[in-house]
Amino acid sequence: MLLEKCHRQNRDRDKSYRELNKMTKRRSSNKQTLKSGRIRVRRRPIVEHLGDRRVLAAITGVVFDDLDHSFRQEASEQSLPKRLVYIDANNNSVLEKGEKIAVADGAGAFRFDDLTDGDYQVRLFNGTSVQTQLFPFKATIETQTASIDDALALLAAGDRSAYVLTETGVEVADLAAAETETISVGTHLTKLQTLPDGNLLVIGGEAGGDSAWIVDPVSGIVSAVDLSGNGSSELWSDVAIDGNGRGVALADSSDPVAVRSLDASDPDLGLVVSTTTTIVPAGTTVITSDTGPRSVFAWAGEDGLKLSLWSNETASMISSEPIEVA
Repeated sequence: MLLEKCHRQNRDRDKSYRELNKMTKRRSSNKQTLKSGRIRVRRRPIVEHLGDRRVLAAITGVVFDDLDHSFRQEASEQSLPKRLVYIDANNNSVLEKGEKIAVADGAGAFRFDDLTDGDYQVRLFNGTSVQTQLFPFKATIETQTASIDDALALLAAGDRSAYVLTETGVEVADLAAAETETISVGTHLTKLQTLPDGNLLVIGGEAGGDSAWIVDPVSGIVSAVDLSGNGSSELWSDVAIDGNGRGVALADSSDPVAVRSLDASDPDLGLVVSTTTTIVPAGTTVITSDTGPRSVFAWAGEDGLKLSLWSNETASMISSEPIEVA
């Protein structure tokens, strides 16, 4: 028993010694690793699912008086402040509860923020007589389209129709039915203007032939008209008629030209033409207002664009000297 007990104690002592020896070796190994400055670190990437992300957008624009119906703001076209604009969510042309609204600032600018992806119908609220939106002409849930080749200019009418100028005639478009009717006029047509009686004034043509016409869009009757005032055959580079039926015509020439005054304000007299003593440089263009009695002449100057203000009522220049815009 005593011998067996001694052997057991010796075995226990040997086992304890071996365990202590292993721990000592491990500590020694750790110390060597720390001393060498090399510690193996195992890295594991962590992937985090962020979910769907949606970026909100904004719609910005400007309310302005589109005098030439070009659907873009020209330098001479005035911005309209304090106009009410809204997003027509159900596209019925009526401002309803819950639809986003914005009021244009002093420069006519408006903004809709925090919009999700999609198509939006932005409209001008026509709750007063001073706010009239020309485009889109009418909101409809289902629309049809009409295709017109080689369109040069567009004029909107108040009865859900539009007049489209082509090189050889005028297309009368019914916007509700998406149908067009062609009125043949001449060749090389360049511009059309509306007259107070509902007729259209069209210019174009070739040298030696007719160069201006009165077009009745209802009956389709086309009549040549003399814009020279003296029976001479001239081509015309530009024409502009205001909402009262007065305006100007400029001959197509490489030399300075005299301004022709046009007056169609009296339907009984028709279109009255007179030659003024005002001379403008070759290449001058003119724009006029639908609501006011003034026109603006523009031509290229040495350092920029030169502008002169013209009175359609008195058929004379308002500006004593042109201003130059760099």
